[in-house]
Amino acid sequence: MSKTFCIIGIGLQLAIAALHGSGYESFTAQMERTDASDFLKNMFRLLYVTPSFYLVVLSVFGLIAVFLTNTRRAICFVLAPAALGAGALALLIGELVPLVVMGAVAALFFGAGATAPRDHPSRPDPSLS
Repeated sequence: MSKTFCIIGIGLQLAIAALHGSGYESFTAQMERTDASDFLKNMFRLLYVTPSFYLVVLSVFGLIAVFLTNTRRAICFVLAPAALGAGALALLIGELVPLVVMGAVAALFFGAGATAPRDHPSRPDPSLS
């Protein structure tokens, strides 16, 4: 079960990154129309890409957790507040739907992956001893 929850959390994080990244073209076009200096225009482009990169990195850690059965629950335990933090940051910049909601749901799935029973209950869980 924890593997399934982790995979769903990864999918949601990648969907959020894709939704955020899809606005790059319009953001760049808006920045070109401003009278800001070239330095600021370039810096804001970099800052715009940063959250998408952060979400992809979280997804990579989730993907690693899928294959590391002994530490999957620990990694999901760390990914849940990180995903919730990403949703909170989206809320601070004024996004409500879908980024905040999807971030909260991804955090719930990672949290469920951290607390769910192991995928193979016949084997003892070394993290419980």
